[in-house]
Amino acid sequence: MNFSFLILLGFGRVRISYKIDNNLVIDWVNAQSLAPRLTCIGDGHDGIWNIVCEFQPEKERREIQDLFHLMENLHKVGGSTKRINKAKALLWQGKVDETIASFANCNLKQALDFCAYLQGLIFAH
Repeated sequence: MNFSFLILLGFGRVRISYKIDNNLVIDWVNAQSLAPRLTCIGDGHDGIWNIVCEFQPEKERREIQDLFHLMENLHKVGGSTKRINKAKALLWQGKVDETIASFANCNLKQALDFCAYLQGLIFAH
């Protein structure tokens, strides 16, 4: 079997396969016949991405933030409905840098936290 798409989900705290050691998951995945390009979807929790970054496909590992958690974090920002809707549209188009820029004049702690969250998605992995 050739895995070309693998989904790992974290629920609150990172728990994969109920108390299975993360190293066992990593070793098991790497022992599989992976497709050259492996796509991984996660909820944005660092624990998930720390595991995913250990997967070793032949060419490329793509990491995708699931839309539900992305929108959940966006709505925590609050403030201007117009800005939130603009950010939604930009994120839907994959324009993360433009989304961050749309909050440039917003000094709400929640907005700064959301921008830091987006930056983490871009640069941490």
